[in-house]
Amino acid sequence: MRRYFYRVSMAVLLSGMFISISACDSNSSENSMTPIVYSVMLDPGSSTLSKGALAENLEFTSGTITIREIVFDGENQSTGESVSTTHEQIAEIDLETGIASPPLKSVLIPSGTYTSANLGVELQDFNSTPTVVIEGTYTRSNATSAPIRFEFNSGEVFEANADAITLIEDRPAIAHITFDPVVWFEVISTQQLDEAETIDGVIVIREGFNDSIFDAVADQLDKSTDVTLK
Repeated sequence: MRRYFYRVSMAVLLSGMFISISACDSNSSENSMTPIVYSVMLDPGSSTLSKGALAENLEFTSGTITIREIVFDGENQSTGESVSTTHEQIAEIDLETGIASPPLKSVLIPSGTYTSANLGVELQDFNSTPTVVIEGTYTRSNATSAPIRFEFNSGEVFEANADAITLIEDRPAIAHITFDPVVWFEVISTQQLDEAETIDGVIVIREGFNDSIFDAVADQLDKSTDVTLK
């Protein structure tokens, strides 16, 4: 099993569908609390990140991601305590609707100003079932189109870091995670996708099938996976 580790960039993205998750630190009973709200979405290629040669020929409209754990760590300057909360739950998130199955439970963390705040989201890695599936349509150079499906299977950890963040009591903080898979493919040439192998008419990009395309795309995942904690 190939494993990849990416550190994702911080970006300000505050709108869209959201799902809520929560957990309590064992030392937080005397502290005011802030709920953390997670928004996990698919950007269908409309963002300003999508500038590659294939941007006009690729459109991704649906997908799923399966997570197993969400971790928050930070130094609470208001209380002088180190805070670490871990929420373990296997759930599949529909990237088109933002709906998780089963529904993710609600987590609270102590309010205050944090330094060295870190948010980590770990993907499920249990069997051969893909943890990330993205689907859409590719239009070839000859104007014919075909469904395209990208599959990624690894216990990936996506991380976001912030130097400082203030969490206010009873005011939800939004952790917004957005995937723009068109950017994943910006290192792929039109010729490569035009000549890609298909399964029942579908261009399938996964480990062991269309390997050269898969390897290049997998190395790109961090470029367009943005996380904001604000």
